[in-house]
Amino acid sequence: MYGAPNLATVRPGRVRARADGLRSYLCIYHPIDRDGLPVANESNHLPSVRVRARSNEEAHRKAYKQTGNCPIAEVQRLEERAS
Repeated sequence: MYGAPNLATVRPGRVRARADGLRSYLCIYHPIDRDGLPVANESNHLPSVRVRARSNEEAHRKAYKQTGNCPIAEVQRLEERAS
């Protein structure tokens, strides 16, 4: 979906941050049915999607589109690995 990774290997198992400025975000959303109504969830765990974006707001917009316009409950930035 995002094309070939633009990561430069420093050592085996370690990578540098992407040069294009994109960061990974985990977006948790409330699923809805085809009528736009919330779907009952018995497990109390909300589904999530991962997106790459430059900011929290951009990640929210991308997740909203990717989930078919489901309401986004939370957006969390995933930190890069320490080198």
